[in-house]
Amino acid sequence: SMKNMVNAEIHNMSDSDLGHIAKGVHETIDQAVNSAIRLNCISIAKNAKAGVRFFHDQVLAGNLSEEEAKSKAATFLLSQKIGESGYIYVLSREGNVLVHPQKDLVGVNLKMQGFVNAQLSMGESGFLEYMWKNPAEEVEKAKCLAQELFVPWGWIISASGYKQEFAMLS
Repeated sequence: SMKNMVNAEIHNMSDSDLGHIAKGVHETIDQAVNSAIRLNCISIAKNAKAGVRFFHDQVLAGNLSEEEAKSKAATFLLSQKIGESGYIYVLSREGNVLVHPQKDLVGVNLKMQGFVNAQLSMGESGFLEYMWKNPAEEVEKAKCLAQELFVPWGWIISASGYKQEFAMLS
């Protein structure tokens, strides 16, 4: 019967063949997860930009001063949580932190960080993966970020989180 032939075929496979198949399945799953992570990250950054645009529109409509709008936009961005520990932050085109959940980083220039340097050269929008270790942590973990440039204010709106956490969002 067909079933017996298939079973015999499987028995004849070497461990290395089975290993290859398992590896192939694993890589396919990895690619799917990576692509979901990337799409989640990008869509969070795009939504964040849409939120900032809403506050900027209030300035154009004469309802808010630019200062008020930026302050409200910052509050909105900081209220967006990404997974357990992900967040949104904003850089200027020069690499100065304009909005960040860690208050002591606001006003600091992060240009010397490799990933920030990469961000500054990305243009309107981009996606980046890099390894990162917070001061309190033992090991580096894979992070990713997506960014959208909000041209009127020169804000580089960045959604950042650990890859595992984005994977859980999908």
